[in-house]
Amino acid sequence: TDETSLILKQVRPSDSGFFSCQISSPQPRYIQHKLQIRVKPVIQIDEGAEIILEEGSYVNLTCSILSGTPEPNLTWRKETQGEIVGRGSRLNFGPVTKVDSGVYSCLADNGF
Repeated sequence: TDETSLILKQVRPSDSGFFSCQISSPQPRYIQHKLQIRVKPVIQIDEGAEIILEEGSYVNLTCSILSGTPEPNLTWRKETQGEIVGRGSRLNFGPVTKVDSGVYSCLADNGF
């Protein structure tokens, strides 16, 4: 390639950082670029796959981010409605009723 490009192959998250290009002239000039390697998010719901509760009780569901760059935004969705029912790592219920029963998913988005 030409001498004005920097090509990185097989990048890793550790390659993130600032890269500078300097132009040699009587008045040196440089430009700086920030490189952030995007890594697909990996998450888990801490409480497990199935929770059985008595009506009137309380429960908190927790979604943990195991990896992902930049740090993902978390949203909770109730599958039967398809709508977002919460944001962040915790989804709090209580006192629960039959209407609250269903499948809930934690979704992570960092633009990957």
